Amino acid sequence: MKPMRVVTQWDTWLTEVDHAVTEGRATGVPECLNDQFIKKDFVSSVSKHFSTWTTSFIVHGLRDATVTATEMFLQFRQNADLMHPTKSRSNKAAFAAGGPTLDNEEPDNEKKRGRGRNAQKRRQPYGGGLSLSQRCKACDGLHTLSKCWYAFPDTAPEDWQPRDYITKMVKDRISNTPDLQDDVRFTKRPRSKTPAIKKSQSATPTVEPTYEE
Repeated sequence: MKPMRVVTQWDTWLTEVDHAVTEGRATGVPECLNDQFIKKDFVSSVSKHFSTWTTSFIVHGLRDATVTATEMFLQFRQNADLMHPTKSRSNKAAFAAGGPTLDNEEPDNEKKRGRGRNAQKRRQPYGGGLSLSQRCKACDGLHTLSKCWYAFPDTAPEDWQPRDYITKMVKDRISNTPDLQDDVRFTKRPRSKTPAIKKSQSATPTVEPTYEE
């Protein structure tokens, strides 16, 4: 696993790592089938830029067999989103309702609703919170559909070499899954940046004429 070199490009780096691990598992590469090996290699690769997360994970997750490599990737992604948000997400986060919050802390508007103990149960340690079900619908990778290079090869790096069997699998899934076809079309569709303007009703009251007898 190549060490992360540029911290601001962590998203691209993580996607490449995820693709490599997914392909390695599919082809039976021994190292990719060993979660403990992946976890140690991953921690070593990100320790330079994410020392706090690395220290926390070493204490809470590295030796915990119940924490899989997949869950580790999810936890790291959430932490990296907070510490070094990508451009597309940073603007949205700045104007999110309730303002920015610290990891494992709810926005003020959530606290005011009085959810109490139920809210506490949803909190997870050291950057948890994402679901393991949030895998790519096309290739089963640990990324969103919009980040899938097999579904959208035009977005892949020039030096990327796709696996033929995964390419075939993704094409078959898209061809035979109507819901996935809709998701792919929606993701491809350019989104208008012009906000919709709602028609407002006139606030001028109607004055009825009165007649004196």
